[in-house]
Amino acid sequence: MNDSAPLRRPDRPAVLLIGMPGCGKSTVGKPLAERLNVPFVDPDLLIIAGEGGTVLGDVSENLDREEFLEVETRYNLAVPSEPSVVAPGGSVIYCTPAMERFRTFAVTVWLDVPVEALEPRLGCLKERAVVIAPGATLHDLAAERRPLLEQWADLRIDAADRSPEALVDEIAGRLAE
Repeated sequence: MNDSAPLRRPDRPAVLLIGMPGCGKSTVGKPLAERLNVPFVDPDLLIIAGEGGTVLGDVSENLDREEFLEVETRYNLAVPSEPSVVAPGGSVIYCTPAMERFRTFAVTVWLDVPVEALEPRLGCLKERAVVIAPGATLHDLAAERRPLLEQWADLRIDAADRSPEALVDEIAGRLAE
């Protein structure tokens, strides 16, 4: 991961936003897509539409962790490799085939928010279909995911206590360097 190198590359015209649940991937992704004049893609919405349900929790409630990750991988692999801003669920980092494919056409931006700031944002983890081990805390989940976020990210953005507009400005500026 390189926090200071220019990001925009002609062979990687898309932006993939990764991070913990509640970090703002969709909240930042929509205005970032508008700024870049590209489509916004939320694979979770594709999963809901394709698998039936009104929220992702409807889809995940009858699946174990591995089954849900298989479904998530399948939908993430189907995201078109074209200019866009993609904001998948936080567990996409467990889906190696999808992440390897995203790496071929997207700059991966990690929106890093500390757990203490995430807790009030999250609400019901089950409704959000957060992939978390039974009995694990949000702190446990953050510790488990951090090495994967570091592994996949081209850029880490400190997204704590910053407005979506400020984050869009920073990401768009970095992409234009």
